[in-house]
Amino acid sequence: MIITSRQDIDRYTRAGWWGRETLFDVFRQAAALSPDAVALVDPPNRQDFTDGTPVRLTWREVADKVARLASVLLDAGLRRDEVIIAQLPTTHEFPLVYLACWQLGIIVSPVPMQYREHELRHIVSHVSARAYLGVRRLGKTCHASVAAVLADEHPTLRDVLLFGDDVPAGMVSLDAALRQPADLARLARHETLHPVDANDVATIIWTSGTESRPKAVPRTHNQWLVSRRLMTDAAGLQPGCRILSPRLLSTMGGISGSLITWLDRAARLVLHQPMSLEIFLRQIQDERIEFTSGPPAVLHELLKHESMLGDVDLSCLRHISSGSAALSEWVVRTFLDRHGVEILNFYGSSEGASLAATARDLPDPAERGRYFPRYGVTQCVSTQGSAAYVETQLIDPATGEMIETPGQTGELCFRGPGVFSGYFRMPEITSRTFTESGFYRTGDLFRIAGERGQYLEFVGRAKDIIVRGGTNISAEELESLLIGHPEIDCVAVVGYPDDRLGEKVCAVIVPASDAASEPPSLEALCDYLLHVRQVAIYKLPQRLLVLPELPRNPAGKILKAPLRELARQGADVTP
Repeated sequence: MIITSRQDIDRYTRAGWWGRETLFDVFRQAAALSPDAVALVDPPNRQDFTDGTPVRLTWREVADKVARLASVLLDAGLRRDEVIIAQLPTTHEFPLVYLACWQLGIIVSPVPMQYREHELRHIVSHVSARAYLGVRRLGKTCHASVAAVLADEHPTLRDVLLFGDDVPAGMVSLDAALRQPADLARLARHETLHPVDANDVATIIWTSGTESRPKAVPRTHNQWLVSRRLMTDAAGLQPGCRILSPRLLSTMGGISGSLITWLDRAARLVLHQPMSLEIFLRQIQDERIEFTSGPPAVLHELLKHESMLGDVDLSCLRHISSGSAALSEWVVRTFLDRHGVEILNFYGSSEGASLAATARDLPDPAERGRYFPRYGVTQCVSTQGSAAYVETQLIDPATGEMIETPGQTGELCFRGPGVFSGYFRMPEITSRTFTESGFYRTGDLFRIAGERGQYLEFVGRAKDIIVRGGTNISAEELESLLIGHPEIDCVAVVGYPDDRLGEKVCAVIVPASDAASEPPSLEALCDYLLHVRQVAIYKLPQRLLVLPELPRNPAGKILKAPLRELARQGADVTP
């Protein structure tokens, strides 16, 4: 299925950014490089959350299992351009599913394990899914029952294929089917008769949908592969390196930062689920991990509990990628000074927007936590390969006028061969998402920074701006300041309605586990912001909510809609 315009295909092909190589071609090359090297490693606690014992697979064994799975998919009648819903935990089966589908030209639409009937009904219907592929259970949840409901309600969903024990009758038991040898001759004939084009859609991933239904983001082989050196360039990864991935493999970050990097480097990919700091650190030590990732909250927690790191050998670990929230200078500097580990700061979206603040481009930890290279302008000098093909611009969100003045806030827009072509079957939303010149509007607010205007500084999300008395307040900015408070573990800032000012500010915190018996008061937080962080008075919160944890979506992002409702129901403490 090719939905990219001929104009874009011709432009990026002539420029050399796109070619004929598919994702499965890259896998074949990786598997042939060192067939007996370890390629995939399951989480050691796998049996705690799903069926099956943990396995370690070589590249040769991965290739064999992929061929067997592709044969099973052909037996089920699945063919090129049909969509399969893949709902799997972070275990070795998920990469196998991607690879088998990419070999046959089947479009994979991965969804988070947390999704149930409500979310899945919309997704199955929207993409006219032909099959559901998942696991019988995750924890105590029976996904076979969920799949059965979907199959009964959607006539397009003709097959349910499940990994695990005791698969119900009428569904395909993949564990049993994969015990049969692959029909290699049939697979070869199929590839000859139905070749996959590098401009075919390879995946349809879903935006996080924090306040509305998720949007379907189709991405082609070329759109994935053009950014395959993103992590490689940033961390200097060599062939055969060892990567630990705690990411969800259903997300942009999990596919690009883990799966595509694994293929590009013919690496060892060690999988982790669910997040357990004890197991995570043990995997780093035992597998001699060189590169991993973690959100700022996890990195912050590790450093606040230094005793957890004291008995762990981190001597092989060189880089940790992070993103999705504010990254403090303290985290970047402390990991380097205490452990010799460089923190890489990434900004990205499911639609293909991506910026990287690396140790080579921004060696100063203070700058790396705040700034990103301003790709696409002459002032920007970056070692990242993506800097050569990404164009960025800031526009006024209301007027669409381009912004070139340092310090002025604008909406960040992207154009380039890694950016998607438009939402799947959503023409009206797509038309609002792109500018007249073809730039993707991220909805995120940045400003130009640096003495030469060579940087972009993240300000906040357009919908995350609190307008108090006509003055804009960035929730992200306040969150990045409050997270440094020693008695706060997690924080979110939201607005709530006010008859006089329009909106006021509410801080929502999760106290640190080692904090005093009483959480910090609103007065204490305002004093910290005013006197320690020297924040303008108009930004101070008027309400404080203390929660045991913050609500999050399956990708780990904080859900602000329920927090805004809680804030609305609260009471002011300060005028």
